[in-house]
Amino acid sequence: MELKSNQKIDKLIELRSKIKVHEKLCHFSDILDDKFVNGFLEGKKYDVHETIFCLENYIELRTVKYRKLIQPFLPSRASLLGTEFVNFLSSRDHHGRHVAVFNISAWNPSLVSLQEVVVTGLFIFDEAIRRYVATSDEFVLIANYGGVSFEQAKVITPRLAFQVLELYLKCLPGRQKRRISYMKTL
Repeated sequence: MELKSNQKIDKLIELRSKIKVHEKLCHFSDILDDKFVNGFLEGKKYDVHETIFCLENYIELRTVKYRKLIQPFLPSRASLLGTEFVNFLSSRDHHGRHVAVFNISAWNPSLVSLQEVVVTGLFIFDEAIRRYVATSDEFVLIANYGGVSFEQAKVITPRLAFQVLELYLKCLPGRQKRRISYMKTL
């Protein structure tokens, strides 16, 4: 069931009031601005309980559990931003969704650590939540693995792969709609 505009505003007000009294989330209200919180609400289909749970995971994983992985990096110093590593298409797809393309082959592991790649992805998702998810209920991510090198593959440890999966699956306010599809070009 699609919510009306005034119902969405009511849900945002309800969520903001719950954040103010939440023992963990209230300390982060400065980064949980309306656009960001609305992105989480939209991603969780305006279910306030699920949104709170996702925001709790977001804060816990980023500030406690994986703090050592994330803390050294700042968006202002992310060397992959502004490169061919990620591109947002200027037009929406035929379903009206925003589209981002990650070009994994644009990453050089001898110049940029895998940790910085992961954190750059998180920075990009944070901004996408504010800009795109808050205004649209669907977002498409295409990861282009064409040209992945052995040097790139050998730096991915099982522990880091698990951390990345946990960060992306538990911190992001969305649901996978379709299975990953693979395309082979000749």
